Amino acid sequence: MLPVKCFPFLTTESTATWNKEHLKEAADRWEDPIRLAMHGIPLDLTMKANRNQLNMYWEIVRREEKQRFNMQASATGLGVWGDGKK
Repeated sequence: MLPVKCFPFLTTESTATWNKEHLKEAADRWEDPIRLAMHGIPLDLTMKANRNQLNMYWEIVRREEKQRFNMQASATGLGVWGDGKK
């Protein structure tokens, strides 16, 4: 489990008296940085990033996922159909 200091919003925004609107606003504010961190982008980079920077990080994640999918599809095809050499 990650220490709380990795996610400062857990201490700066935590309160038991949140209503649904405040909860939604907080989730909207932190969704991109946390999701990008889940994909391996360091949280320090995403915490203070502007919208253009966040979009750039998302593009990097999309490219990496596409490349990973292509490699997995190629490996699956190789395993199922072989390399064509006899």
